[in-house]
Amino acid sequence: DPVMSMLSALLDSNVSLMDEDSFVYHLVSPFESYPRALGTTMDEAVVGTCNAVLVRAENRPVRCDYFEHYKVGSQAYSAAAAPFLHDDGSFGGALLLNSPLKPLPARAPIMAAVAARLVKRLFLLDRKMLQALSSMAFFSPLIQLCEEGVAITNEQGCLLSANDVVGG
Repeated sequence: DPVMSMLSALLDSNVSLMDEDSFVYHLVSPFESYPRALGTTMDEAVVGTCNAVLVRAENRPVRCDYFEHYKVGSQAYSAAAAPFLHDDGSFGGALLLNSPLKPLPARAPIMAAVAARLVKRLFLLDRKMLQALSSMAFFSPLIQLCEEGVAITNEQGCLLSANDVVGG
């Protein structure tokens, strides 16, 4: 959730996790109600061409925007995805980005890949996870990829972190 929530806030988009069988089992969304993909198996025969199908087929970060989606209902979306890879390089699931309101930035596939690595790192840290999350440095690789200025402050307004766009 921490990585997905950060990415959702940075991009104002939906962020979901899909397992190796293409089942979407977790969703973080900036929208109050957005049940569309949660609990869905993203099988090409059912959903057509989309970021979830492409990332599984290509096993690398992908992007699928607007009319590149097969289904008419998805053609308003800008989307990207990055896979989780097993140690042998096989597909282990994916982190999916879907933006129904505005285009995702050009770096969205890279941001998805960085976020996927951070999620995997947290998973592997297990008990040490809270220690890693207590520092804004953990999120720095993701924040630095934003094209807009990002400044993160605490409740007192003290600057905790900022990307290079803000700093220079």
